[in-house]
Amino acid sequence: MCSVPNRVHVLGPKEGESNLFMPGLVNHPTEPSLGIKVVNIRPANRQIKQPFLQALYTDFDPVTGVVTACVDGGALTYLRTGASNGVAAKYLARED
Repeated sequence: MCSVPNRVHVLGPKEGESNLFMPGLVNHPTEPSLGIKVVNIRPANRQIKQPFLQALYTDFDPVTGVVTACVDGGALTYLRTGASNGVAAKYLARED
């Protein structure tokens, strides 16, 4: 069983800035997982040669609450985008 609530969107201090919080729980009998991805979008970062998207995914043991992993959320975002585009092309593209 999985639980993936709607993401929480908090506006940033300046126009065009966003903060996104995306929690999720996978209640698998042998590999349970509790995690949250936090994404901060700062378009003005481009002017100072910094990435406009800063993100972190943190995974926790759902029983103990101990952190089990911290992963670059930006990399996950880019991988997910590419993967979802590939799946969409496979199933939605015409066969010819």
